[in-house]
Amino acid sequence: MSALWVLLLAVSLDLSGGDRINSFAGPFRVVPDHLEDCPPEMQPLKEYYKLRYSAARDRKVQEIWYYTGNLTTHFRFDDSLTGHANVASWSSRGGWIDNAHVLTSPRICSTIRERLPEAWRTFVVAMFNNPLQGCPFPADTYHIVNMSTNMNFNYPPTFFYGKWRSTVKLMRTSSNEVLGCIRAFFSTLPKLRHR
Repeated sequence: MSALWVLLLAVSLDLSGGDRINSFAGPFRVVPDHLEDCPPEMQPLKEYYKLRYSAARDRKVQEIWYYTGNLTTHFRFDDSLTGHANVASWSSRGGWIDNAHVLTSPRICSTIRERLPEAWRTFVVAMFNNPLQGCPFPADTYHIVNMSTNMNFNYPPTFFYGKWRSTVKLMRTSSNEVLGCIRAFFSTLPKLRHR
């Protein structure tokens, strides 16, 4: 009798015809939630940038956002900077658990361009209308127009599914002086094939 149940289970799984999704990790898509400033104790001692933006959802796909805004920097964005991200996961009991993923990236400008080429291209097209724009960016005021969050991330190829808070700091590599800090809230969901 138990062999019959095993056979029925195997047939039902085979006939389901859908994508099999690992319940905790795998290929993923990012669904943004919101941005906010870091707590005051994590902020730089003086103001190195100003960011003003507005966000609007796509009318057809609610998970896609478009950002428009102005970014004024008082420093040169180049490979002399290091990015540090501390990603916290949302606990099943409630509350954030820091250090789920910690990532430090020296040479931040080149690192983003090499590891996240689609995100880089989306960013520079929205800011410069030039997909070939490279590093560095001088201190200036930049206008960002309709930057979409509809991007594929190939790095890392798989990730845990869940709700996340990423605290991102930008620092001078030579002195570890913090130039900026922002928090991004997002979810990762299974990437599904379109049929």
